[in-house]
Amino acid sequence: MFWHNFINFFNSSFFIAVTTLAVGTFAYRVYRRQKRDDKSDAAKVMLLEIEGAEQTLQSQRINETQPFTPSGEEDLYLMPLASWGKYKYLFVRNFDRNEWDKISDFYLRCQVYDEAVRFQVSVVKKNQEELRFNVQRILADYADKYIRSLKGKSTIQQVQLEQDYIAERKLFTDTYVNTQPTHMFTYIPVMPYNDAIRALKGLDKSISLTSIGIKLKHIAYKKSTWQQFKDHIVGVQNN
Repeated sequence: MFWHNFINFFNSSFFIAVTTLAVGTFAYRVYRRQKRDDKSDAAKVMLLEIEGAEQTLQSQRINETQPFTPSGEEDLYLMPLASWGKYKYLFVRNFDRNEWDKISDFYLRCQVYDEAVRFQVSVVKKNQEELRFNVQRILADYADKYIRSLKGKSTIQQVQLEQDYIAERKLFTDTYVNTQPTHMFTYIPVMPYNDAIRALKGLDKSISLTSIGIKLKHIAYKKSTWQQFKDHIVGVQNN
């Protein structure tokens, strides 16, 4: 009789309903925890990006009067990996309209600046390639002209022609390859320069200290209720 009732219980609609509810509850809690973990990870990534951009801006290596690093130095980027566009849907309920616009503007300005740097780098690289090509071509022309001029000349004349050749080469390289701004014969578009200045103007250099940063830190490092309870127990035991 006992086993008959026991088996009937497990076959009953009530047991099936309870089991379904338990499985559904467990699945929902797993889903919520995964979403919370995804949001926490996204907040951590965004904090690293924002704080990294702030450190670059505060280093004073770039500013509104000098938007690019000096020639020969490493090119700086504010936001190599911009995650706001990828993760912003997770934070719809966390930021008000003003905060949302500020963080969107921060990421947009950083991306505009980085794109200006990439364009500038590509132009400089292309100009350097063209410069090397033209220098070699012109120097080869000088050498060809010099060799042709030696034909039928006396030793004294050849010595003078060699001196003229060396002086002509030196004048050319000193002038054409001179990297001083007043002597540069290389075309550099002003568009990336102006875009970089516009992006830097009004860019908040301490957005991580505003309510935006505070909320991101809270989301990134918020502990679950169970973890808070465990920490409380540990604290009580230590005391």
